[in-house]
Amino acid sequence: LDYLQCLRLSNLDFTYTNRNLWQGFSGELPGVDMRDKVKLMDWLNLWRERLKTQGLNNETVKDQLLAANPAYIPRNYWVEQAITQARDESDFSLFNDLMELFKNPFVEQAGKEKFYMPPPPHDQPYQTFCGT
Repeated sequence: LDYLQCLRLSNLDFTYTNRNLWQGFSGELPGVDMRDKVKLMDWLNLWRERLKTQGLNNETVKDQLLAANPAYIPRNYWVEQAITQARDESDFSLFNDLMELFKNPFVEQAGKEKFYMPPPPHDQPYQTFCGT
């Protein structure tokens, strides 16, 4: 089974899922109804078995995943909102909030949960255009 294919078939966010993958040791992922994710559940079972044979425990895997996967990334819909707000209202508060988050993107910050979450379904897929 291919992990990326499982993410795509299950409509899961890459960054959010990778950061929370350590919770898959229990057979669950936060915010994911596993009942209809048979392929993902199969992949998690294989992954857990592979980690056990490598002698890795949940805490070690958690530390590695949290160190490699940021809590905050510059998601297009937040960046666009910050640009629009700054351009239309001369309000740079959202821009400044995002810049502060991205100074230390691996540390979850209280009150900033909305920036951590995957994009809402109505904002997917988000297509960008490069003008260069």
